[in-house]
Amino acid sequence: MPVVRKPSPRAEYRLVQAEQIQNSASLALKYPKLRALKVDLTYLDMTGTTRNGGMRYKANLDHAKSRFCFNCMYTDCVGGDFDLTRELAQAVSRKQKVVEGEMRCEGVRHNRERKTQLPCQAILQYKLSLGY
Repeated sequence: MPVVRKPSPRAEYRLVQAEQIQNSASLALKYPKLRALKVDLTYLDMTGTTRNGGMRYKANLDHAKSRFCFNCMYTDCVGGDFDLTRELAQAVSRKQKVVEGEMRCEGVRHNRERKTQLPCQAILQYKLSLGY
């Protein structure tokens, strides 16, 4: 008889998030006047002093989804992540060409060894460059 492992809280959260993202409209459908979107991300620890990575992303508007989220960098974080959906919608409605900002992860980090839970509070610095 095969052993069935219970999914972790993070895996369960990711499944729900992935389904919501997949069910959202493409950026091209939601924002027909948007012609280009480039995203620059920098991940920082909760103090904002240590850079923990980053990425540059050029969206394919026909395939990218309008629920615009990026994962938290910490693998033990549950319920957080960085949802830029509202920031993108506001930028498009105002026809802004560049939007920069910072947000904190609202998730909870679970340490199995110590059996503790702490607020994540990781920081994401973002820059959205939009073309119309």
